[in-house]
This record gives sequence, C-alpha cells and structure tokens, in this order.
Amino acid sequence: NSLILILNHMKKLFLLWLVIPMIPIFAYSQSSGKAEKTNRFGIGVGYSFNNLFGDSIHPVELTFKYKINEKHSVYLNVPFRLSKKSSNNSDENNTIDWSERNDLYGIGGGYDYSVPVCTHLEGFVGIGFEYLHLNNHRKGNVLVTNSENEIIRKSHSKFSHNKKAYSLLPQLGIKYTIGHFETEIRYK
Repeated sequence: NSLILILNHMKKLFLLWLVIPMIPIFAYSQSSGKAEKTNRFGIGVGYSFNNLFGDSIHPVELTFKYKINEKHSVYLNVPFRLSKKSSNNSDENNTIDWSERNDLYGIGGGYDYSVPVCTHLEGFVGIGFEYLHLNNHRKGNVLVTNSENEIIRKSHSKFSHNKKAYSLLPQLGIKYTIGHFETEIRYK
C-alpha cells in the first residue's frame, strides 16, 4: 500500500512539473479588419491547484479571453473534471466490488486589470465569479459464498450526492507574453 501511495505521489509531482510551465497558454490573434493591437481574442487550457469541495478535486479549465485594451481584459472559463475509481477485492468466500465517480463541471467569468512590470512581463489583479457542480456516485456489491460456492449473502448499495458552489474570487497573478503567446499564473 505504501509503495502505491509513493508511486501516486511521484506521478502527481511529475505531472505538476510538466504542467506548470503551460498554465494556461493563450494564443491570441488580431481581430479581422483592424490594424489595432488591442482587440485580441484568446483561448487557453489551465489546471487548478485549488482543492475544490475539500475532496482533492482539481479541475482542468478551458478559458476564453478578450483583451479590451492593453490594461483591461475579460474572460469566461469552463472548469471540468471526470474521474472514476474502482476496486475488486476477493478471497475464497467473499467478493467485494465498488466504484466511485466524481464529475465536476461549472462556468465562470471575470475581469483583469494588467500593469506592466518589465518587457514581456505583466502583473494583474482581478475579480471573478464561478459556479461549480459536483456529482458524486458510489456503487458497491458484496457477495458471500460458502465452500460449496452457494450464495449466503448478496447485497448492493448505491449512493449519490450533489454539491454546488458559487464563488466571488479576487485574483492576483503574473503573465509572460511573447508575440501572440501568453502564459499566466493566477491565484484565486
């Protein structure tokens, strides 16, 4: 058991090391018909390190961003996470199967105000609103047999729980921009 926990921890650390430089990467393109540099749309993917609902749930976020001008921008994000865990424990007379599924989805939006720090680097502050919905489903089966493989007891359990959250989030972060590509780290 401890070896599995260590391997899971190492896997998470490797994924963090791999993902951190890409949180989120926005590719901006000029709006059509205008030579202005300020009207830009972007799309990006991010990962939330915040522990949502106290259940170690960290969603992926798809973000759409509109830069009003060099200092002001608005965004819309869609956090989601689908996970499934299952287990099967058996010995000669008992079989226990269970599965758990956590589905998280939501929508959010917000505003950012940027301040240049140095070339290609900006700090920003902002405010955002987010709605999240978590569906937690658990199922289990227990089968107990005797030595002749006759069923002594059979049971099935099912559990479902939904959680909803609304959040008003002050935000702080930095972003690094090169050409049409932008990487940002946001604390909310």
